[in-house]
Amino acid sequence: MRRWAAVREVPLPGGSVHAVVRVGRTVRRPATPRSGFVRDLLRHFERHGWPGAPRHLGSDEAGRDVMDYVNGHVAWEPVQLSGLGSGGAGARVGVTDATGAARRMRLICDGYGMVDRDALVATVLWWQDRCASGIEAAADAGDPAMVRLRAAGAVGEVRAARRWVAAHRGELERLLR
Repeated sequence: MRRWAAVREVPLPGGSVHAVVRVGRTVRRPATPRSGFVRDLLRHFERHGWPGAPRHLGSDEAGRDVMDYVNGHVAWEPVQLSGLGSGGAGARVGVTDATGAARRMRLICDGYGMVDRDALVATVLWWQDRCASGIEAAADAGDPAMVRLRAAGAVGEVRAARRWVAAHRGELERLLR
């Protein structure tokens, strides 16, 4: 286990799901059951030379995941990752038209070698439903992180993005062929 020098912790904005802090030139977040997946994904990005993701550096004395700090905005929902939305989550990443959204989706597909894209838009719509419903159900069950996400407007943003995707479905599907 790597040892980290004690430096002042600065809470980062967001933190709807986990309390994330910046410590010097690193970011610390509580370990979760998905930490192994996140570590492997970040290492995959590093192996392939993608500079847009932080590097996983190990764990600190408190057992938190340690990553290097990358200045910018963290996409916390799959809507942002695909760049889909208008006036909601997608607007944060600068995509408000179907051509731009399809371009970002093609980049993701190409990066993962996804040739068959016929079900992609339907899958995005399914995921948006699942995401909004999952936050709602977990918040109703009292999960503090999901209560915070719902209070912050996440469900409304995901639903707004879903409405946008549904309204542009035909055009997106045509542009992805």
